Amino acid sequence: MELVEAKATPIHRVQGISALYSAWHTYFGAIPSVEQVAICFSQMVLETGFDFPACKNFNVGNIKVGSSWEGNYCMYPAGEYIGGKFRMFYPPDKQTWFRAYESSEEGMMGYLDLVANRPRYTEAWSQLIAGSLEGFSKGLHSGGYYTLSDAEYTRRLRIRYDILKPLVEKVDSGRVQTIACFEQDPGLVAVTTSHLVDRLAEDRQKGLDLLFGDEDGD
Repeated sequence: MELVEAKATPIHRVQGISALYSAWHTYFGAIPSVEQVAICFSQMVLETGFDFPACKNFNVGNIKVGSSWEGNYCMYPAGEYIGGKFRMFYPPDKQTWFRAYESSEEGMMGYLDLVANRPRYTEAWSQLIAGSLEGFSKGLHSGGYYTLSDAEYTRRLRIRYDILKPLVEKVDSGRVQTIACFEQDPGLVAVTTSHLVDRLAEDRQKGLDLLFGDEDGD
């Protein structure tokens, strides 16, 4: 395990959603549902912000270093609720040791591996597969993923989900169109992808700034 510099790695939400779809398919060999992606992505956003402004080294879920971690890690200040009271921790305290990845897809796969395979998150994962946001959040809390109260964390997660799900649906629609075009003619993929970007831009002009703005949704 090697300590590396903590570097900001913001990811535009459209790219992040696409990376999550790709990582899910690579890791599980299956295509996730819109609900599964929206829940996962909303939780990542809750941890690191819209467009991941607080994301360091592609650690999209703010996953801390555990005893089994053998990859690189970085350190940065972290806030936790201890005994119901908020407390800040600063390097080199071990509460500030976080996993460090080389790419957004690697970070997404690391997140999926953690949530899907760690026994303490078994209930959270089963709730995610079922498409239950509330169940997923409670399962994460019982597994020790976060220290905020489960009611408050779930409330914040729901706000982000309601904002982001329409965007996930748009990306999913564009992904399906791109696959269909590729099967017909690989040369049409760029055209289809460009069309998706144009549609997203049109929606923004129509006033859907809530999907693209910098507000945290609270």
